[in-house]
Amino acid sequence: MLFNWLKRKKKQKEKCFSPAQAPALAGIPLTRDELVASALKNMQETRLTIGEEKLKRLAHLILEKKETVDDTSPAAQAKKIIATMDKDKLNDFMKLMVHDNQTKH
Repeated sequence: MLFNWLKRKKKQKEKCFSPAQAPALAGIPLTRDELVASALKNMQETRLTIGEEKLKRLAHLILEKKETVDDTSPAAQAKKIIATMDKDKLNDFMKLMVHDNQTKH
């Protein structure tokens, strides 16, 4: 901190904002309709810059990722084992786990 005066001062760039953002930056709250219109406009601009083909490919990758199941967790592995077990054997195991000498309230 002692030698901060030796460092060059960076010029601050003025940020470019759209006219729709000006009231929000001035502290004036936007109405719901204005916010929705602004969001739709931003979505359209983004869609144009990204391109339809890339957007569809990204959507496909996201949906494909959601369909994959994570079988690495112990809970997922236990569910898979229980689903494949014999129902009578599973019933016997569950009876062993639950104590019969519980007091009723």
